[in-house]
Amino acid sequence: MNKWKNKVALYWILLIVGVVIACIGGFLLRETEPKALSGVFIGIGAGLLGLSVGELINIKVVNRYPDYKRMIDIENKDERNIKIKNLAKAKAFDFMIKVFGILMLVYALMNEKLVTILMLVGVYLSVVTVYVVFFNKYSREM
Repeated sequence: MNKWKNKVALYWILLIVGVVIACIGGFLLRETEPKALSGVFIGIGAGLLGLSVGELINIKVVNRYPDYKRMIDIENKDERNIKIKNLAKAKAFDFMIKVFGILMLVYALMNEKLVTILMLVGVYLSVVTVYVVFFNKYSREM
């Protein structure tokens, strides 16, 4: 039970931090020069708030209905669901690689700043590098 109390305390702290960060972005940073900074703070705060509220509701439901927790645990460990999830991730990765390639080409054709294009290329290459590393790792293991 101590584990649940620690999680509840953590999510309450994250909820408060999220509200504070969103308020800072919405009220204090509204007039600062990089206007994007206000939006970043609001986005991070709203993300923390949503995460915390969702997890607190989940913990409350699991505590109230232990059968629900057992059902969720079984579904998470089910081999069929794991294969479906991995297949969906693989398809999303394939799609992302194509979209990144098109986006790099569009940015180059639009004469976007070189720094922007190089950052996008760096992210693209890091994703492909992670793919190659894990492909080699898993091909040796299997």
